[in-house]
Amino acid sequence: MKPSRRVGQEKLSLKSILGLSSRKIWRGDLPPSYKQELYHKITTHCQENLKVEEYICEFEQLQMRIELNEDNELTIARFIKRLSPSIAYKVEL
Repeated sequence: MKPSRRVGQEKLSLKSILGLSSRKIWRGDLPPSYKQELYHKITTHCQENLKVEEYICEFEQLQMRIELNEDNELTIARFIKRLSPSIAYKVEL
C-alpha cells in the first residue's frame, strides 16, 4: 500500500529541499574558478587548530570534491606535510 500525502501538500523534491535550482547541482554549471579554488584549498590546507580526525575528514572531503586521482605516496606526503609539526614528526611513511 502506497503512503498517502495529506490533501494540499506538495511533493518535495531534492532541489526544493536544498533550495537550489536543478541546473546548479551539475558540476558543469559551476564557475570555472571552482575547481581552481579546490586545488588551492587542497594544496594549502593545514591542520592548524583542528583535531587530527577533523583534519582527516576535511582532507578526504576536498579530495572527493576535486575528484583527485593521484598516487598514494603523493597523497600521504601532502597529508603529512600539512599536519602540525608536533604530530607530523611522529608519523612514519
